[in-house]
Amino acid sequence: MSESETTESGGVVETIIRKGVIQQLVDQTRTIANETVLRIGSDGIQTRAVDPANVAMLDVSLGAAAFESVPGGSFAAGVNLERLDDYLSRAGADDPVSFAFDPETRRMVLRHTNREFNVGLIDPDSMRNEPDIPDGLELDSTVVMPTDEFIPAIEDAEMVGTGGRNGAAIYFDVDADAGEFTIYGEGDVDDVEVTFGPDDLGDGSAFGESYQSLYSSAYLVGDSGLLGAVPKGVDLRAEFGEEFPLKMFYDFPDAEDCDAELMLAPRIDSS
Repeated sequence: MSESETTESGGVVETIIRKGVIQQLVDQTRTIANETVLRIGSDGIQTRAVDPANVAMLDVSLGAAAFESVPGGSFAAGVNLERLDDYLSRAGADDPVSFAFDPETRRMVLRHTNREFNVGLIDPDSMRNEPDIPDGLELDSTVVMPTDEFIPAIEDAEMVGTGGRNGAAIYFDVDADAGEFTIYGEGDVDDVEVTFGPDDLGDGSAFGESYQSLYSSAYLVGDSGLLGAVPKGVDLRAEFGEEFPLKMFYDFPDAEDCDAELMLAPRIDSS
């Protein structure tokens, strides 16, 4: 990894990263937002986004170790995620992608393969404020398991459940004494529960007490759900508490120092 040159007067800032890595950032952020601010600098790229209803939030960080070249300066670029996704679509997962930002013109030159896109940016000051994802929440339950097990269980609960525009009600049930975690869905006629015991849960799983928490499936699964872009086969760490937000974490596969933090507010049980 090398460091690209940046002028003292705030000239062009350029960084180079593998397409598959930046694509994961785009895919994850698009689950809840149409546009976002990319903060690019010597530490890599970070973006934070919140959905229009202030129910779901995310923080995606691509560390400097994942880049072929990082800039000596820094820059905040407001981007339309759909257009950025289109411009990346012709590149292969392992192709290097160059982002060159000009702070004076607020334009970006995106290069990969034999293509060069000259892209207009959005003024970050005109965009919605980036969210502050709260730290220090007393989330006394932690579940660690592969996404290949966690996500299908939620999809099954959604399949039988009811709940209107926010999707089905998804119950996270904790039995601290048995060390069991159950994902439960209930409909007008049918119900389903998927239970994971101590042998099913990964290292780091722990429960402080027994309780039930409630979340909305529309914000978890499907194309617009937080989990819709999480790669298959990665380990997901989910932290939650009774009537507390759900926080989920995962590391990018095949990319050093790249991770995502996802957060979903609890659903209010009006029954």
